[in-house]
This record gives sequence, structure tokens and C-alpha cells, in this order.
Amino acid sequence: MPRLTKYDKKMIEFNKRYDKFKKYNLPAPFWDEERQTFEYVLFESDPWRENQLVVTPNLYNAFENIIWDNFYYSFDCRHYESYIENNKWVHKEVIGHIHEHDFDAVLRWVYEFPETFNISEEDEQFYSKQELRFIKHLQNYLLLMGVKDLKYNERRTTRCRNARRKKYEKAFIRKYPDELVKAILDGEVNYVAYPYKEGYELKNYKRGESRALVMNSSEKYVFALEFGKSELKDYREVKKYYKLDLKDDDKVIVNYFKILEKF
Repeated sequence: MPRLTKYDKKMIEFNKRYDKFKKYNLPAPFWDEERQTFEYVLFESDPWRENQLVVTPNLYNAFENIIWDNFYYSFDCRHYESYIENNKWVHKEVIGHIHEHDFDAVLRWVYEFPETFNISEEDEQFYSKQELRFIKHLQNYLLLMGVKDLKYNERRTTRCRNARRKKYEKAFIRKYPDELVKAILDGEVNYVAYPYKEGYELKNYKRGESRALVMNSSEKYVFALEFGKSELKDYREVKKYYKLDLKDDDKVIVNYFKILEKF
């Protein structure tokens, strides 16, 4: 029997917290008070393993081996392959096909390699519409923040103090129709409008107090806005740019802005 290392002994001691689950063969929810973590725990047996401890934060990983099924997400992305050549380790950069079985794992690749991550039309069949939208939105946001692909052996935390994110961390994120985006860029409109509600107090925002990052219909960020004063108008004065279910003489709140930055 191999001699136990110091690490092995430490893990055996650590895993004693799961001994009470040894008769559980379906995932049992477990809140670990000491570590302040929520997990699912079971002891799994299959044709290759007997009474194997499984600990995971999500039900997908807890059940995938039980029901012999999993998800499949394929994409293209920069990654690094390592192999031994002439008795030396070689680390090669590749931009090519990868797949994962967990959507969160896909998001990790987007986060770590936002410049080269790409889902081909052929591979889109493996994703739902909302998953594709989320990935596109996340990738565009990371690129807007100036996040680059990780380099080989680069620490993953090196990008986690982001100056642009600091600038816009309190900004709202809004999606405007393409026609409105064009009108704003062309200088035809410098306000947003929404229905007036009885009792609403008009606000005049100070510099830096209210900002928005604006996307077009393709989830691409086009500019940042900074809001200033607001006032009441009749709907007839704004309906060219804002289609609301109102009558011409109904009141709307108009909040003026200036373009802070174009992207």
C-alpha cells in the first residue's frame, strides 16, 4: 500500500465531514457552516468505482454520472497545448475547437479568452437562444472593458482590477432600438422619455451620479451617456423617437443626457 503523503492525510481528515452521507446514493443538500458553502453530496457507485465520494455545488454535476447523460457545448477559442518534445515541455498556442459539458465552464472560456472566443453557426445548435444572448452580451462587455485573452501562465487575477469597469461600475445597461441609437449619434435627440407617474419628483443629477452604457439591437455597446436635468413634457413632443402607449397631451418625464464616450 502506498505511503500516505501529508496532503493525503489532510484530505482524509477534511473529508470526514462527509461521513454522515455514506449511505446517500442520491444528491443530498449540505450547508457547510465552517466553510460557509452549499454543496450536494453523495457516495456514488458505478461499473468502475465503488462508494466514490462526490461533492459538487450544482445538481448537473451531481446527476450526470448517475443518469449517464450530459450537456455538450462546442466553440472555438485560443488555448494552450502542452506536450513533451525531445525531453522538453513545449507549450503551444492554438486557436481552435474546444468543447465543454457545463455552461459555466463555457463562460469561463469567454472570460479568459474574450478576444478569440467564437461559436460557429454550426455549433449554435448546442445552445439555447438565451445562452447565446448571454454569451454575446458578456463577451461584448468584457471587450468594452478592455479585457484581453490570457497569456500562457498569466495569473487569472491580473485582470480583476479594471479601470474602465471602475469608471462604469454604477452605470445602468440599456438596449435602445437602432433607430434611436442613430438619432442620438446624429445629434437629433438628447433625452430619454418615459411615462409620468403621479407623485414622481423630477431629478437633476450631478456629474457622475447617473450614467448608462447603451447597446444596440445586436448587443453591441455604442456609447455611454451621462444624465443631467429632467422635466415634464407632453407626449406629442417626444413621440417621434419614443413609442409609448400614451395620448398626445399625456405627460412624460424627459431626462436629458450628454454622450460621455463613444465606443
